[in-house]
Amino acid sequence: MLLALGHPDDILIQHVYRRAVTDGIPIHCIDEPDLFSHPFAFEQNGTSSTGYMLLEGIVDGIERTDEAGSRNATALRLDRISGVLLRLPRIWWPSTDLDLQDQMFVYHESSAAWFALLEGLSCPVVNRFDLAWWLNDITYPATLVHNLGRRLNLHTTAEPPLSTLQPRIVPRPPEPSCLSVYLAGSTLIPRSPKDHAISNWLAESLPALTSWQRENGAQLSRLDFNHEANDPSTYSLHYVELFPWLEDDPTALIDQIAAATVEMLT
Repeated sequence: MLLALGHPDDILIQHVYRRAVTDGIPIHCIDEPDLFSHPFAFEQNGTSSTGYMLLEGIVDGIERTDEAGSRNATALRLDRISGVLLRLPRIWWPSTDLDLQDQMFVYHESSAAWFALLEGLSCPVVNRFDLAWWLNDITYPATLVHNLGRRLNLHTTAEPPLSTLQPRIVPRPPEPSCLSVYLAGSTLIPRSPKDHAISNWLAESLPALTSWQRENGAQLSRLDFNHEANDPSTYSLHYVELFPWLEDDPTALIDQIAAATVEMLT
């Protein structure tokens, strides 16, 4: 059973869901508010976890309803999860019926619990985000840029956080002046024809990219580069987007990314 955690309007989740269904792979989608309201239990033993998630409409790893169309909650064992696509927009917040102190406590405890559960799964998780992402550390994107820049021996041009900081990490679209390549596992997908040169150059650095992915749990990302010409000596890494929105990309490109994502998950 694949789990796609994110908003049902997320275009990547939609494409991954359709591809999985076409390939006969069981998949279940859970929106963010539902995820944080679903009961679960797990016990961590070393690097693995045992336990279950209580999901609606799941029986033996398959989505089902009864004759009346109701979706009864069923325990899905963690060892029945074969892969997780994590695309949470991170806009969930506990009920305002609680006072502010309790809201913050519930938010951080819930985030820490889901981080620990996903960290302990033995199946592929795309992406297995660092705790800094779960806690909305707004310095996290720049840290990723500088870490990957060192791996690729590139200068970086990541912008420092502004003095008036946003309260959370927000997905950024690619800048028109940048070259952009999607990285899905070991698959490099240039965003447009002008991005083929940087994609071909990155292919020569695939071992370094793979090592960086393993260290950061960043199997799916968009890499943005500044450049002066189609000359690798002028490339500099500008941004690493771990939550690329694809609404402005052509369907054929989204299909490529979805296919590579399903391949990683299975």
